[in-house]
Amino acid sequence: MRDACQKIILPYTPENLRMLLLQVCDDENMFSHQELAYWCDKFTLHYYEYDADEKQWMSDMQQPDARQDLARSYAIAKDIGWQWYYYMSRGTTLSDIQYTDLHYLELPKHLFVRWLNELYEM
Repeated sequence: MRDACQKIILPYTPENLRMLLLQVCDDENMFSHQELAYWCDKFTLHYYEYDADEKQWMSDMQQPDARQDLARSYAIAKDIGWQWYYYMSRGTTLSDIQYTDLHYLELPKHLFVRWLNELYEM
């Protein structure tokens, strides 16, 4: 179990997402998977224009530059959040969610490896 008090206070950049995923893959993270999911939620909110304009996101995914890096990072951050909430809903009870600290929950490691590989495919 990771330190429940460790918050992730980093700018919402593709480089920081890579660094955080690498820390989890190397078992060097001092933050919980819950904190990472929350950071990823904020990452996607920071780049809300991709939700508002899916055509822009698709266009940026086709670009061989920093726009593709950002668009791919956005999609991965969104998937991390979705996977967290899905995993939480399947692995906890309503009572757990209401009365228990969920920092102990951890997503399967293979997901982090997959996300990191997807980021490095650029």
